[in-house]
Amino acid sequence: MKKIVACDTDTYKNNSEISQLTKEILEKTLNLDTNVDFRKFERFVLSQGNKKRIVVKYPDLDSAENVLCQCIKQILDKAFHVKYPNRNKIARELFDVMAAIVKMSDFTIVRFDFKNFFNSISTNYVYEKIIKNKISDRLEQELIEKFSLETEYAYAGLSTSNVIAEIIALQFDEFLEAALE
Repeated sequence: MKKIVACDTDTYKNNSEISQLTKEILEKTLNLDTNVDFRKFERFVLSQGNKKRIVVKYPDLDSAENVLCQCIKQILDKAFHVKYPNRNKIARELFDVMAAIVKMSDFTIVRFDFKNFFNSISTNYVYEKIIKNKISDRLEQELIEKFSLETEYAYAGLSTSNVIAEIIALQFDEFLEAALE
């Protein structure tokens, strides 16, 4: 928590302020039911050309909810050994393979684009079906369960959206590979 609080780039905090904020967040964490409400995020719309995306964020970067959301991301990254795709590397590999494809008579390229992807992933489903069995620490499990119930979806904008998407995508990849074999 100290590292996350210290990384707030909007305002500089000295060690005393960081320690105090960390202590407050830890106290709230120890009594999750009454002190932390992960539903406190704000929704706003981002426009990209003619596309509109609903994005959420916690208004106060120093809030327990925002810091704990980042902690949950780190817990899940570590538990599931998540490696995020490098789009530049994928594009280079594709271009390298394209020269060989010209000489092939039978090949398939599959691309999936899920509409409103992050906002359609149920955090509670991912927690119940996948995460719950992988996290053994009781406090971490309670924290992630509360988060998944209150946020409902892996909303774009939350620091957990990518890791939750990667966790469920691993299962999708496994099902797809089995079907294609």
